[in-house]
Amino acid sequence: MDEIRDNITKVLNSTLPDIANKLLEKNDGFISFPWKTHFVTFDWESPQQAVNVTDTYLGLGTKGLFFENGAGEVAPNVPIPAMPYRPTTAPIPGLNLFASTYSIDSFFTALLDAQPIAGWYNSTSVTAGELDIALPGISKHYGSNQTVFINYDLKNITDTTIKQKSSTMGAYFTLDLNFWVNTTNSTVEEAASITLQHTDFSFDLDIQNMTASMLMDTVNVDKILINSCSFGKLSPFTMKLKLNNGWRIAKPTVNRLLKGHSITVPSKPTKYFEISNLQLSYYDNYLGVGLTPTFIGPTAADKMWFSHIIEQKRSAHNQAISLTYPDLDDVSQGLEIFMQMT
Repeated sequence: MDEIRDNITKVLNSTLPDIANKLLEKNDGFISFPWKTHFVTFDWESPQQAVNVTDTYLGLGTKGLFFENGAGEVAPNVPIPAMPYRPTTAPIPGLNLFASTYSIDSFFTALLDAQPIAGWYNSTSVTAGELDIALPGISKHYGSNQTVFINYDLKNITDTTIKQKSSTMGAYFTLDLNFWVNTTNSTVEEAASITLQHTDFSFDLDIQNMTASMLMDTVNVDKILINSCSFGKLSPFTMKLKLNNGWRIAKPTVNRLLKGHSITVPSKPTKYFEISNLQLSYYDNYLGVGLTPTFIGPTAADKMWFSHIIEQKRSAHNQAISLTYPDLDDVSQGLEIFMQMT
């Protein structure tokens, strides 16, 4: 028993950190993965010791910066908050990931570069008369019953905040809104174009199985830029008051649109593991994400392939292969091969 304990201790204290550091060096600290028609890269370089091992857990600290490959690596203009390898409370027993507001800011930027939240809200129920509250004069100019198409384009989400006591998240967004009216002569005309600049909002993440959706809770419009108006002169101050008062009415529609841009975490990211039980925990300036990994195990064909590799190694070295203290080059090669097989 002492020998087994000593072997396990040596692996945790020496071998696993060496493997992790070697993989970091081999991949130059970057992992790229497809996102829609783009590629997003995760910079997991570590400015300090990457692996932290205790008698209860193994932790890996990374830079945690996301970026869309075409846009290039640009760090968020926010400070990196201090955070532990593992807080005193974790979302669930098992695999836990902790992302700071710095990482979340970079993720939002990469997400909008790779999967823009932009499009049209075309509804026969939205009329100029209903929008007259936010756009005074539009119903008088076009007629109160004329339907309006709304083009939206979320430009950025920045300056994320996370608070443990209230279990809330917040940030600032910039949003372009363009209003197109179906006129009485059967043409479509752009009635107004506005930009909500650096707008304060609070939000939550709705988890359904392995799918996460952003749900906006409160919105506080502060700065409005009037890009154009075809029916008169809009007042940014008046619009700000109207939009803030009208948020309660618009909230269900906005969250319904956001549901269409949900993110699904793959339940089987690799051949030999499944993940489930996605949960969140809130901490000051960082978010905890808990997952339950389940090892599936190799197929008979995979076992035969691995036995063949071991036999080749044994024949080449004329000695038994120790899997307790493996050669780092062999481990790295084995990981790459298994990744290619998934």
